[in-house]
Amino acid sequence: MTTPTPEKDQDSKKVIVIIVITILLGVNALLLWQFFDKKTHLEQVSRELDTTMAEKESLSAELQRVKTEYEKLNQENASLQNQLSAKDEEIRLKIAQIQKLINTGDAAQLKKAKEELNSLRLLNQNFIAQIDSLNTSNKILSEQNFH
Repeated sequence: MTTPTPEKDQDSKKVIVIIVITILLGVNALLLWQFFDKKTHLEQVSRELDTTMAEKESLSAELQRVKTEYEKLNQENASLQNQLSAKDEEIRLKIAQIQKLINTGDAAQLKKAKEELNSLRLLNQNFIAQIDSLNTSNKILSEQNFH
């Protein structure tokens, strides 16, 4: 039986050290890649969050404008309130529903809030058309009563 010579022993130690260094370099490269991947993903999520927050603020402002317009119309046409109370309640429920969707704040809810806001605009326009029609009818009836 032959005993390993110091030279062979030293060569095997060098091979082991090289293998360990190679493994450590590979692990470092993997960790570095993961770090940059996570950083890129975090930046993307941050941009999406900023976009979502801006959209949320825009929708809130738009909802406030529609609500103000509705309240103005509601005040101007107090005499027609009884005839349109069902529409009034429907609009109030839609406003509350849209506000709830905006407050939830994720992208899917904001998309639904946009759709509901468009629906509310149409409902508001129908409401205005009905008010205008009733006002016109009232004017005609008033003129007929005075003649």
